[in-house]
This record gives sequence, structure tokens and C-alpha cells, in this order.
Amino acid sequence: MKLTKTLYSISLLILFAIVTLNTLAQCKDFSVNTCKPSISPYIHDGIYNAHVFSTGESAELFKTFFAKQSYRMLICKPDNIPIIDMIVMDTQRNIIYELELNKEVNIWDFILESSQQLIVALYIKKQDQTESGCVAILIGLEENL
Repeated sequence: MKLTKTLYSISLLILFAIVTLNTLAQCKDFSVNTCKPSISPYIHDGIYNAHVFSTGESAELFKTFFAKQSYRMLICKPDNIPIIDMIVMDTQRNIIYELELNKEVNIWDFILESSQQLIVALYIKKQDQTESGCVAILIGLEENL
């Protein structure tokens, strides 16, 4: 009896791990296939910040940006996630940039006067029906020739 419970528990754990890994793989595929092509002519920094979100959830990304460097930030989402509010803040939480994202691929090009760490906050708006999907943030740098 105890062996049966143990095998059942292990089976559930393995199933959960497989489902989680499959979801993460789908999210990375979405980032690579849908988002990354739009970063051109900027060079992707190689980091895929992607996660499966449901409506009503939020997340923050802390990232250091350097002075006088031209950046492109992409925020990608599937069509079933209706609107995402993006707020970019400094570390004292002063708002630098704010935008309502409603397209599948949203682009923001910018250059900072001084090097600093920024917080990119995403708020997935609530709606009557809960939807979920992969939301990705990709950062690109303009190549200095």
C-alpha cells in the first residue's frame, strides 16, 4: 500500500515536471519565432525573458542599461492576452516611460543619458474570462560600427 502511494506521488511529480518543461519550451519557441525577428536591425542580447501569464497577473524585470547605447525593447504577447500596461521606472520607482501595449509585438527604442538600472513592470489587465499565454521581453542593442 505504501509503495503504491509512493509510486503514485512520483508519477504525479514526473507528470508535473513534463508539463512545466513543455510550457517553458513553448514559451521560448514563441519568443524566438514571434519576437526575435522584430528586434532587427538591433542585436539581441541573448536573454529570453519569457513567462506564461494569466490575465490579472504582473511581473517586474530589473535590467541595467548603459549610457549612450541605443536599445530596442520588445514586448510580445499572444492575441488572447488583450492589453498589457508597461511601466518603466528607475530604482526609486520614478516613472520614466508608460505605455499600453495592445499589439502582438510592441517596440520601444531608446537611449539613456546615464547608465542605470531600470525596472520594467508589466501588468496584464483583468478581464471577465481568464486567459493565459506567453509574454516575452527581449532587449536588443544597436551595433556600433
